[in-house]
Amino acid sequence: MILLLLFLGGGCAPVIIPPATAGKDSVPVLVADYGYHSTLILPRPDGGMIEYAYGDWTYFGQNQKSVGNALHALVASDQATMGRRMLDREVNQPGLKDALGAKTILRFDAPRQKVEELERALEQRFSARLDSIVYSPVHELYFVKDDEPYGVGHNCNHFTAQWLERLGCRVEGMVLTSSFKLKESVPASTTAIETAAAQASSRSTSQPTSMPAAASRGLAATRPDTRRSSLMTRSQ
Repeated sequence: MILLLLFLGGGCAPVIIPPATAGKDSVPVLVADYGYHSTLILPRPDGGMIEYAYGDWTYFGQNQKSVGNALHALVASDQATMGRRMLDREVNQPGLKDALGAKTILRFDAPRQKVEELERALEQRFSARLDSIVYSPVHELYFVKDDEPYGVGHNCNHFTAQWLERLGCRVEGMVLTSSFKLKESVPASTTAIETAAAQASSRSTSQPTSMPAAASRGLAATRPDTRRSSLMTRSQ
């Protein structure tokens, strides 16, 4: 499964462009990469974090990771699953990546309102199928059946991308593998300042170089400065 996803992904990493949060009430969000499987980690209002994952019910939720089950999950999955776990850790706590067992962790800030709205939506989606809940000691995740189909063109990484977009992110590039990259967004105000500065520079180079009489009398023209449970888990 890993080799097939890497082949299909063609080495093109999807790029996350976070929302601009300047002047807004924002909170940190994490994307964990477990090698070929990604998850979204959101802060909890009462402290700690919550991690959401998505995959095939048999391959991921039941941890039946044979080659046959891997191929079946990719091309003929008959049941998807959503996984969830509470993390008694903080975003800035040392050793988080190793405790999770993740390969990499990306962090960015997103508007608090959007984060809380997404967490409520994922909570409702998970709770709707509590009749099917099982616990995986391998992944340290609780799994429930999910109604949205899983497949190679609609895998865990596509779901991560969809959740990110609900937070106001843009995700660019081919989303098949979990190797997300992070690109810092440029606040609109910064862009406006840079544009104005460039225009001013262009105008100044096109004007005559002779100085007005006022400057020759010692009067200089001035311009304004534009000066956030210990865990050891395995990936899917």
